[in-house]
Formats: sequence, structure tokens, C-alpha cells
Amino acid sequence: MPTFNIRLAKRSDIDQIYEVFSAADALHRAAHPEIFQKATYSNTIKEYYKTCIADPSMVIFVAEADQVIGGAIICTLRTTPDNPILVTRKYGLIENIAVQTQFRRQKIGQILIEQAHEWARSMGAGLIELTVWDFNEQAKDFYRKMGYTTKHIRMSRDLT
Repeated sequence: MPTFNIRLAKRSDIDQIYEVFSAADALHRAAHPEIFQKATYSNTIKEYYKTCIADPSMVIFVAEADQVIGGAIICTLRTTPDNPILVTRKYGLIENIAVQTQFRRQKIGQILIEQAHEWARSMGAGLIELTVWDFNEQAKDFYRKMGYTTKHIRMSRDLT
């Protein structure tokens, strides 16, 4: 079992980051093809990852062993919009996290989440949030084990 090092992503990691998140994207496409589609231009997504790396309010951490990226997490810093009924707050948002199938059950996801927590705290965030799709029981169980609780539920109805 390789030992993974958690570090900030570099531009040279973009192709491997794309591969890590592509597997997770396929899971979402299979569950909700009416919402998710396969990106036809991988370069557009890769440009987004470059933007994340360059943006001081965003971060991508990767788990790497022997020059292989086994997992990655994207986190951004947000501030609530000016709204008379919401408390103004700064919070972290986990936009995406994925671990390659062959590297699961090695605590990579846990370590990536903890790194995102540390980064968000260092940026002045008092809370961190994420979205998980209802079909993804494995992810929901993982997040609960990491101390996450449900704050709200977004529901939908098909109108066709």
C-alpha cells in the first residue's frame, strides 16, 4: 500500500486531476443522466482546474504517491451575499472530492477533507459546506463519519 502525500496541486497535475474527477463524474452521470452529461471538451474542464490553482480564494489539494495522484479535493472560500435575513459569514465550500477506486479505503478522502478544513480555517472560515447527491449513500455515510450534518434539503420535481 503506497503512502500518499497531500500537497497543493500544480499546473503539471491537471491531466491527472482530470482523470480523478472524471471517474466521479461518471458515477453522477449514471445516476442522473437528465442532469449530468459527459464533457465534450476536456480542455474546458482543465482550464477550470488551472483557474482554481491560480485563484487565491480556491485550492486544489492532491494525494500523491510515486507520482500518481490517487485523490483530489477542490475547496473555495465563500462569503454569504448581503441579505437582510442571513447572517454574514465566511465559509469554505468543498466543490468536489474524488478518490480513485483502487486507492479507496486508505483514508485518502479523510485526509483530503481534513486538509480542506485546515485551509478553510486558515482563511478565516467558521464553517465548511458541501453538496452530496441523495443517491450516493456511500458518500453520505463518509461525510457523516467526518462530522457533517444536514442543514437543508433541496428537492425537485420533474415537470415533463
